[in-house]
Amino acid sequence: MPITFKAKNGSSDYTYTLKSSTSSVRVFGSKSKLADISSFEADIDVSDIKKSTTKTVSLDADANNVTSVDPTSVKVSITTKKTD
Repeated sequence: MPITFKAKNGSSDYTYTLKSSTSSVRVFGSKSKLADISSFEADIDVSDIKKSTTKTVSLDADANNVTSVDPTSVKVSITTKKTD
């Protein structure tokens, strides 16, 4: 299943670009729950990010209404750009 990343708690002074070498994950859960989702969404807390960095983030199976996810964490490259 494809994975999508979303920045949260970011500063309005910056824009964030999120990339990872992991583009898909395996999810486990009931057939009906799996049928309801088309991608695994991972929220990335960028509240403490002021410059480009790489962060290892845990993937939240509960937030996606699935039993578990493999892998349980991924490395995400976070690129920041100061807004005008």
